[in-house]
Amino acid sequence: MAVSRLSAGERKQAIVEAAIRLFSEKGFHGVTTRELALAVGVSEPVLYQHYQTKRELYAAIIEFKSCEVEAKIGQANCAITDLSGTDRNILHAVAMNIARWHEEDPTLSRLLLYSALEGQEFSEMFFARHASMFFDMLRQYFEHRIEQGTFRHVDPVTCAWAFIGMVAHHSEAVNLYHFDPYPQPKERLLEQMVDLFLNGISGSTEIK
Repeated sequence: MAVSRLSAGERKQAIVEAAIRLFSEKGFHGVTTRELALAVGVSEPVLYQHYQTKRELYAAIIEFKSCEVEAKIGQANCAITDLSGTDRNILHAVAMNIARWHEEDPTLSRLLLYSALEGQEFSEMFFARHASMFFDMLRQYFEHRIEQGTFRHVDPVTCAWAFIGMVAHHSEAVNLYHFDPYPQPKERLLEQMVDLFLNGISGSTEIK
C-alpha cells in the first residue's frame, strides 16, 4: 500500500514505528524531523500535522508499546499473586519475565537509555506509567512475606530494588552490550540468582 493512500491512523502508526527504529538506533538528538519524515515517506509539514511536538511522539510510542509491556506486567502479577506458588517459583517466574522483556524488545531498552543520557522526557514518562507499577507490585509482595515472618525484617523497597537490579543488569549486559563472560542456560542462571537472593533474606537457611 502506498504511503499516500494510508488512512490518518495508519500514517500515525507508520510514524511511530519509524520513530522507534530511528530513535533506538541514533538516539533522540540524533534524528531530525526531516529524517523521520523521509523514513515514513511524508513531508515535514505532514509529520507535524500528526505530532506537533516530540513529547506527543514520545507519548504515542509509549502507547504503542503499552500493550506488550502491560501483558508482561500482567504475567508477573499472576506469578506474584499465585497463592499456591512457592517463593522460589514466584521469584523465578518474575525473573524470567524481566529477562524476556530485555531479550524480546531491545529497542525499548535502547530508547530508555538514550532518553536518560540525553535528558529527554521519554524515560520519565515510561517509568511513571509502567516501571513504578511493576516495582510497587514486587515491593508489596516482599512486604507481605516479611509481615508473615517468612523473610527477615528488611526494607521491602530495598528488596524490590535489589531483585530487579540483579536480573535487569545481567539482561542488559547480555542483550545490549553482548557481554556474558560465563554463558549458561538462562533458566539455570536465573534459578541460581533466585536461590542466592532468597538465602540472603530468608529467616532461616532453608528456602521455602
